[in-house]
Amino acid sequence: MPCLPLSFKDVDGFRVYPLAVVGDSAFDLVEISPEHKYRPHRHVRSEQRISIVYGEGRAVVGEGRTDYRSGDTFFIPKNVMHVFEPGAQSLLFSVSTPSLAGPDGKVDVEFE
Repeated sequence: MPCLPLSFKDVDGFRVYPLAVVGDSAFDLVEISPEHKYRPHRHVRSEQRISIVYGEGRAVVGEGRTDYRSGDTFFIPKNVMHVFEPGAQSLLFSVSTPSLAGPDGKVDVEFE
């Protein structure tokens, strides 16, 4: 597993490495581990595009379930419940529009 030389924020077990904010979009790397059970959640204001940099597991988006592996990409519309269930250490590249960090400082995430 590569070591990322960036500072991160722990958000409910997700290691979020902020890369940039361009316009109203935020670009992040998100590291997830099979040792952690992640809770389904949604973003009320933001849509996401998630690309799998490395790893494998299962993605649950709305009512759909699909296995994921390196190179896969997912579009997650705003307000759709989703969760990634890693079978191996995984690194995701996330583009959120608008940024999950709201102007009020609150993160746009609601857990099931």
